[in-house]
Order: sequence, then C-alpha cells, then structure tokens
Amino acid sequence: MKALATVPPSSVSTSSTTPIGTTQQSGEEIGVQQQGNIMQTLSRPFDKARSGFVISEGCGILVLEELEHYKKRISEMKANNEIGSDNADHQIYAELVGYGLSSDASHITLPSRDGVGAKLVMQRAMADAGISDPGCVDYINAHATSTPKGDEIEHKAINTIFFNNNSDTDSTNSKGRDRDLFVSSNKSQIGHLLGAAGAVESIFTVLSVHHDKVPGTLNLEEFDENVQMLCKFPRRGYHQEQKQEQKQDQEQKQDQSFCMDTEINYALCNSFGFGGTNASLLFSKFRE
Repeated sequence: MKALATVPPSSVSTSSTTPIGTTQQSGEEIGVQQQGNIMQTLSRPFDKARSGFVISEGCGILVLEELEHYKKRISEMKANNEIGSDNADHQIYAELVGYGLSSDASHITLPSRDGVGAKLVMQRAMADAGISDPGCVDYINAHATSTPKGDEIEHKAINTIFFNNNSDTDSTNSKGRDRDLFVSSNKSQIGHLLGAAGAVESIFTVLSVHHDKVPGTLNLEEFDENVQMLCKFPRRGYHQEQKQEQKQDQEQKQDQSFCMDTEINYALCNSFGFGGTNASLLFSKFRE
C-alpha cells in the first residue's frame, strides 16, 4: 500500500515562544533556554554556542492517502467536473515509504550517549522502505533541538550510518558518496513544538522533497568542534562559502538565502522524545 501526501499542507502557525527556566535531572541539565528575544538568536541547532531548546507550540496537519483511494477519488471528481485535468489542487506531494521506531530509555531526557536509538530508528525506516544503500538518502530533517548533548549524539549517529564513520576525528574510514547529504533543523526557525514538532517537520520534509529545496538552519555560525563535519549544513552565507570553495568571484554579493536547491529523492525526518521513544519517517518522490 502506498501512503501519499496528496493535499496542500496546511498553514503552520506557532504561538509566541515562552521562556522557561533550566532544570536539573539526576545531575544532567535538560538545557532549556531562559532568555528573552528568543527566536532571533537562541535556537541554534548544531552551533558551538547552543545551550538549550526553545519551547514553542503550534499545529500541523499532514493528510495521508492510500494510492488506490486517491485514484478513485480523483476519477470521481473529474467525472463530476469538480476538478480540472491537471489535478493542480489535488497533486501528490510525496510518498511515505518507510517508518522506524526505537527506544533507548537510558535517561528521562537525554538520548543514549552511544546514539544507538538514533541509529536504529533511521536504519529501520530505510529497511522498511527496502533501501539497503544509505547513499540514496539526500536530506535529513534532524530532530536537533539545540541542546549540547542531543545535537552531538544525533550528528554522530548520522556520520556512523551515512559515512560508515565510527570515529570522532578520523575520516579514513568514511564511506564515499556520489552525492552530498544535507542536514538541517527546523527548530532553529520555529522552536521546539512539544505537541506538534513531528507533524510540522514532516510537512517541511514533504515540501523539501516536492520542491527540491533544503531549508537551512538559522543561527548556525560556528560548528561544534566535537563532531566531524561530513554532512552539508545549509545556512545563511552557505552559497557564498560554496562559491569560495569553487574559486569563483570573491567580490560577489553574499547570498542571504538559507535554502539550498538540490535534487531530493529520499528524505528522513527524525523525532526523538523524552523517555527514549524515537521515530523516523522516510519520504520519497512519488513514482508509480
């Protein structure tokens, strides 16, 4: 059965974020931001200066429809002259091809330090889709909440799976890829929607697959030296960095866009919950 995202994703609304205090749990800091003017600078996943997540709330609705049901519905609507021949308002945005679930209940808030939960959930989503080569995945919408330990653990799990890299510093065992792997976190833009993070970030991921665009990570200015940078992290100024690497005109105006245009055939969306419950969805372009 093919599960499809077939209707225009609903608009996403988020309330103004509310700062709360930092809490200690068994000697481990949860790391929740507690300052004002939050969203402009303080939600900074993967950044060296990250110090905790920013709580927000909102709603996102993603409608999934089985392929045969979709075909029957469209056929009936056309017969009744309810839609045009191009299906413009009822197009398929992406296909949900894989789902993974894991539990690493090692701590009430922190993921397992060896990243086993994150690794298992992504591997299981790919296995559910029948994908044996991690090189097929073009983009990962990371759970990354801007916490010091959480982002580091997820990033290392990604390196292990997609680059066959089990070392923090040695890249000699990195697995070659034909294409770059892009990673970003929507929480830099909308904060951590405690009740709707997975739904809203799934919508981001579906639209990334549909439009072949990777949304960048805001406030990512300096990378964490504890994690080897094997993935690509679109952010403000990313295009200018690419131009410099290619030795093009250094005087070109810096591109302030933080979206990256790239072909996305498969994209993972990670959601890791308190208590060690982890889920990952794998979306792909729809092909009959």
